[in-house]
Amino acid sequence: MNGNVLAESLMLCARHGKNDVVEQILEMVHRIRSQSFAVADVVDFKHHHKKITPLMAAAMHGHVGMVELLLKHSANTELRDHENGLTALH
Repeated sequence: MNGNVLAESLMLCARHGKNDVVEQILEMVHRIRSQSFAVADVVDFKHHHKKITPLMAAAMHGHVGMVELLLKHSANTELRDHENGLTALH
């Protein structure tokens, strides 16, 4: 399994508040991380169309538990979207 598949899965689950699935994905990433991708590549993945991270998606959709989970796994709060330059905290 490659990092992009995991990142896309994490993005979709974060957007829909699927905390249990995201926790499993992040546990898997920590177990299988390799030189080809790191945990940050998945947690801070920017969606190719919307240019937002899972943290941004979770925050936009009001999934507080998901935001806390992603922050626990070191999601970067400084990343900005490409549309209006906002972070997940704005």
